[in-house]
Amino acid sequence: MFRRTFLKAAAGVCFSGAFSKVGAASWSGARGVNCNFALAEEDLVRLRSLNCCLVRQSFAFRPLISKEPPYHYDEEMFRYLRWLVDRTREYGIKIVLDPHTSPGFRKNTSTKADDAFWYDSKWHDYLIDLWGRLAKEFRDDGDVLIGYDLVNEPTLPRQTALAGASDYGLLIRRLIEEVRRYDLDQWLIVQIPRIHGGGTNGIGPFFRDVSGMPQLVDERLVYSFHMYWPFRFTFSGLKDLKDGVTTYPGRVGRMQVDKSTLQEVLEPIRELGIMQERPIFVGEFSAVRWLGDSGNEYLRDLIDIFEQYRWSWAYHAFRSAHMWDAELSNFERSDKSYVGDTPRIRLLNEAFKLSKCW
Repeated sequence: MFRRTFLKAAAGVCFSGAFSKVGAASWSGARGVNCNFALAEEDLVRLRSLNCCLVRQSFAFRPLISKEPPYHYDEEMFRYLRWLVDRTREYGIKIVLDPHTSPGFRKNTSTKADDAFWYDSKWHDYLIDLWGRLAKEFRDDGDVLIGYDLVNEPTLPRQTALAGASDYGLLIRRLIEEVRRYDLDQWLIVQIPRIHGGGTNGIGPFFRDVSGMPQLVDERLVYSFHMYWPFRFTFSGLKDLKDGVTTYPGRVGRMQVDKSTLQEVLEPIRELGIMQERPIFVGEFSAVRWLGDSGNEYLRDLIDIFEQYRWSWAYHAFRSAHMWDAELSNFERSDKSYVGDTPRIRLLNEAFKLSKCW
């Protein structure tokens, strides 16, 4: 069996210990990227050259399970996943597995509070069965797969008492039970849910609300969240936010946003990790690439905070969508040509050098 030591510190939660299956991979030292397309060999070479030790592999654009009847598995994607596990083993890159979507969710990239998934438990069964298959097929690959990200960006209906299909705690416990039928060792990543219409410290509805986090007893859990706050800055210039702001540090609405503001926003997550003695994984964070120096300064401040708190993190995203691609121009939105050596990719490269995945 494994041993663990949780060190409670004022700066955050530092996790260290011996792992039965994941080797040197530590949830206080994993730094990497998101990817939601099929990686090729040349992509793995590039990631390794950047000192990237972790890929959060998502299946938003090609779901592992069809979202239309008869809800069959995409066997080609399962074969790709087997290939990816075997190849990343050779490159010393670890994987967080993230199906990202399943039947009952309308969008492939996130969830909505009015999705059918939260109103009829029959949809839960598809996700539970999917995780059962994944755990059974990949239970011997814990040296590469270091975490199962159970539900991506859960957005719950706003109710006085969550019950039935919208009972997030019940769903997570069922998912944990199914995975543990096959794999007792794998780390399970549980995202902090968003309560529809809610917020934290008055910062708006996009940020996850720790009050919705269920009490869970499994010992190998990682708590996770995604950080795109403030939305008007990080998504500035996209079709829904043409009135966004482009300067950081700077004012967003009535609020001055700088590094200290970001720390204040993240404080409930820090406190949750300390109180429940859980490692924290920032599963996604980013700002559109064309924000230039301001966007990169925002990312630098976030990474500094994550490192101070000893949180693991994954930049969103590697070669998956032009608006986030750090290898494209950091200044010109219309320029989608490959640059490679950009200020943002250099920033990430320096941060990746701190990784401890091998």
